[in-house]
Amino acid sequence: MCSAVADGRGEGGGRADARRWRRRALSDEWLGAEALLAVSFQGLILPERYPPHTQLLDLDPLPLSALGCPAYEALYRFSHFNPIQTQARAAAEARRRRRSGRPAAHPPGGQHGSQEA
Repeated sequence: MCSAVADGRGEGGGRADARRWRRRALSDEWLGAEALLAVSFQGLILPERYPPHTQLLDLDPLPLSALGCPAYEALYRFSHFNPIQTQARAAAEARRRRRSGRPAAHPPGGQHGSQEA
């Protein structure tokens, strides 16, 4: 069992000091096994409260055959991924290519399909 309790040294009607918390861990199986750790949030930099949404790109829906495994394809009852799933897959593939040093599968600018000669 774990719990996070405020230090209690805060002011303003029992409100705890946001810069100092204690983390308490208790074992529900071992008698007397307990740990208490003071955690300071002083200097903590938090992310934006409401970060902006990622813009949805105009991509063609990805067919299930892109999974490349008939067993995985059989798990789904639809034929194509939705726009969010398609964009997430495209981003993951691009990240994987950057790490492996392979070139992109599609030319820049979002031109899919055959190119005229």
